[in-house]
Amino acid sequence: MEKVLAKPTLKQKIISFFSARANLYFVGLLVLGVLLRIIRFGITPTGLNQDEAFAGYEAYSLANYGMDSAGYFNPVYFVSWGSGMNVLESYLAVPFVKVFGLNVYTIRLPQLIIALISLPIVYLTAKQVFKNNQIALIALGLAVISPWHIMLSRWGLESNLAPGLLLIGLYFFIKGIDKNFYFIISAFFYGITLYAYAISWAVVPLTLLFNGLYLILTKTKFSWKYIVLAVLVLLVFATPLILFVLVNN
Repeated sequence: MEKVLAKPTLKQKIISFFSARANLYFVGLLVLGVLLRIIRFGITPTGLNQDEAFAGYEAYSLANYGMDSAGYFNPVYFVSWGSGMNVLESYLAVPFVKVFGLNVYTIRLPQLIIALISLPIVYLTAKQVFKNNQIALIALGLAVISPWHIMLSRWGLESNLAPGLLLIGLYFFIKGIDKNFYFIISAFFYGITLYAYAISWAVVPLTLLFNGLYLILTKTKFSWKYIVLAVLVLLVFATPLILFVLVNN
């Protein structure tokens, strides 16, 4: 009779994971990255930047009244100072403001969460691109100690969400080359990036153009079904902003 091998238990999987030196380095760098970003979170930097303060006020307005400070229901772009402000930071802060009230921590939490998620994504993206653990660990190490990334994670400035979201979108695009379903997830993150930073209204289309050119030039085989679904997901996010721009023009 053919012998059936028993599936490894959770404990065995954990021991196997940590027995690999590269995994230990990965976990160590990740823990360092988290500590550098959560120690004195909400205290350093001291006080609020004027934009994060207004983003917090907009989150409070949305959480309590369903409209922004100018009286618009479910806005896709805030009036704020008069020159406008991106909405994603405030929308992401709404549940935290609802539960914990309006304070420096609830305003900055969306930035911290996206920044922490982006750390392993840096590692996974580099590993996908270079097929090399050492290069992926170097990329993660540089992100962990990057003053720019540390500051980005501690500051509720709304536009700071864009780099992390663009990176996640790129990671799932790369994953989609092998498994086309991931193109849909990539489109989702590219789509919400449009609400994080107005500059992404130009950056995202350019990124998608280069992504498409890569697929064509490398003669990558893909399913049109997933491409069409990804485009539809992106259009769902982009249409309200397109209408917003047309109305204002």
